[in-house]
Amino acid sequence: MAKEKMNKYMPRTLAIIALTVILVTIPLALVLDFVAMHDAILQFIGGLFASVVVTIILFGAFLVSLVLIFGIIILKNQGFWPLKASLSVFKQILGSITVEEQAIQLFMIFRIIVIVICVVVLIIAIIAKVKVKKENVELKTKEMNSAISLSKAATVFSIIGLVLSSVMMLLVSLL
Repeated sequence: MAKEKMNKYMPRTLAIIALTVILVTIPLALVLDFVAMHDAILQFIGGLFASVVVTIILFGAFLVSLVLIFGIIILKNQGFWPLKASLSVFKQILGSITVEEQAIQLFMIFRIIVIVICVVVLIIAIIAKVKVKKENVELKTKEMNSAISLSKAATVFSIIGLVLSSVMMLLVSLL
């Protein structure tokens, strides 16, 4: 009786564990990315904010110059100059952003940890699915059906995590 009960709930328990771990790992990966690259991320956000402020100020100056007579002449000669100046400021700010080697190494370590977790979750989800398929047809209950669904969800999320982590590692290695 105990063996039958264990066989009944084991796949579902494994699937729940796998899904829970992967659903915690995905937001954790984002937090770890911010921890590793916080300087570059904050510089980028500051650059975006500064570019928006410069664009608003220059657009205001553009409107004032249009009201005055010389604004039309400048518009004909230079085109929409606030956009050109804003793009120049944005490129200068982005050009000054530096990513330290230590941040890249920390990022790579965090992503390797995420990849290992995704592989373990994938294995656990596959084990849960195999255990359900090995059971007899008469033992297939609501728990068995939910185990299949949960293990499929864990499999999909772990594959997505693996692909995204691999792509992120490739992109960061290009820095």
